[in-house]
Amino acid sequence: MPSMASRHPEILTAFAVLLITASGPTHVAAGSAPSVPLQPFADQVRQLESALSFLGQPLSPGAQGAINAGFSNPDPEKAVSTAESVLDKYALAVITINAES
Repeated sequence: MPSMASRHPEILTAFAVLLITASGPTHVAAGSAPSVPLQPFADQVRQLESALSFLGQPLSPGAQGAINAGFSNPDPEKAVSTAESVLDKYALAVITINAES
C-alpha cells in the first residue's frame, strides 16, 4: 500500500513550508530592522528548496531566480522581504501566535 507521502505530495509540501516559516516571525514592518538575521533565514530557505525538490515539488526556476536575486541584495531587510514575497505565494496559511495570551 502506498504511503500517504506518495499519494499526497502536496501535503508534505505544505508541511515543509509551514515548518520553515514557523521557525520565527519574518515579516518586516516598513522602516524597521528585519526580525530575523539574513544568514539563518537564507539557510532555512535553502533547506526548504531542498525539501521541496526531494518531495518532487520544487520551486519554479523563476521563483528560485527571484530568491537568488533577493539574497544577493546587500540590504538584509530587502533580501528577506524579497524571499518572503516569493515564498508567500506557496503559503497555505499565516498563523500569528500572541505570546501575551
